[in-house]
Amino acid sequence: MGRDGAVVWVTGARGGIGAAIARAFVAEGAKVIATDLSIDATPDYATRRCDVRSASDIAEIIAWCEAQGGVDVLVNNAGIMRRSDPLEIEPEFWDDVIGVNVKGDLLD
Repeated sequence: MGRDGAVVWVTGARGGIGAAIARAFVAEGAKVIATDLSIDATPDYATRRCDVRSASDIAEIIAWCEAQGGVDVLVNNAGIMRRSDPLEIEPEFWDDVIGVNVKGDLLD
């Protein structure tokens, strides 16, 4: 499939790999929506706040994609982890890891 005109959703796109993926798709002519918990507006592609753990946030982004003609490519880039001894990770942080890295993929 050519990228020209494709609708691409990139999660976890505030910076780093996610932002680079979004820019690469734009360079190939795709319509991109880049999402993250907080994300700055850019003239290159659409940006929206989206918590991948939230079904209502996901539904809002899907509605935007459908208005653009549907989702052709989904890049599940959102993910979190902290470098530490696994036995020292607080339960609340582990809940966030599972919510973003596992539940987020389910909802997307």
